[in-house]
Amino acid sequence: MGKKAARYAGDTAEFCATMGDLQFELEQYEEAAQSYGKLLTINPDHAAGRFNLAMTLEQLGRWREASDQFSQVIEANPKKIQARLGLAICLLHQDKAEAALAHFDRCLAEDPDDETALFGKAVALQCLL
Repeated sequence: MGKKAARYAGDTAEFCATMGDLQFELEQYEEAAQSYGKLLTINPDHAAGRFNLAMTLEQLGRWREASDQFSQVIEANPKKIQARLGLAICLLHQDKAEAALAHFDRCLAEDPDDETALFGKAVALQCLL
């Protein structure tokens, strides 16, 4: 972010969220993670910010950190299937196929045709063989 933009916008939650969104869209994932992290420092209960941080960490391949964030999203909103799917994918990358499988199954209970969850479940089952 430019110094002028920061000077004019200050450290508001809205500014950090917007910067994170823009940086994510521009595939500037490290910067987006910093913006979302700052947002959560300002407002730890910002649900969208936490989910967006989790998605950003997933893009960076920071599987454990992304898992932690997705878990917090699910704790606050157990019906957020996209967070559960993200958690399952991160768990697969951490060689935790059994835990991932349970989350894929919960996703498929909500949407039996979800291609990502179906593929993830197949990968998890293959890992368990």
